[in-house]
Amino acid sequence: MVREDYEDRAKEAILMEAELAFGSPKSGDDPEAFMMGAFPWRVPGGQLEAHDGPMPWALDQMRRIKAKLLTVEDAILEATASGHGVAKSTTVSMLILWAFCHLPRPVAG
Repeated sequence: MVREDYEDRAKEAILMEAELAFGSPKSGDDPEAFMMGAFPWRVPGGQLEAHDGPMPWALDQMRRIKAKLLTVEDAILEATASGHGVAKSTTVSMLILWAFCHLPRPVAG
């Protein structure tokens, strides 16, 4: 049983690494799907052990971004104002990671 649990966790870690390295085709236009698959939510002993996923306001923001994402050329403007410790920087970092994994790389020119 312990070995099976270890093997399951190892497979999960490999899949998460692959998603972070290459992105998942199913989450290319869905930042929420990427966040839920790319981070170890509720994994015992991990930094996200106490969390089921991003904060509710962040999930709402990701859903709005998905709904507005028509083409790479379209700009999306979102603003969030709140106090300290509500995961604004974390959410921006996750969105940047999703964009790096899934959106075409900009070309300087």
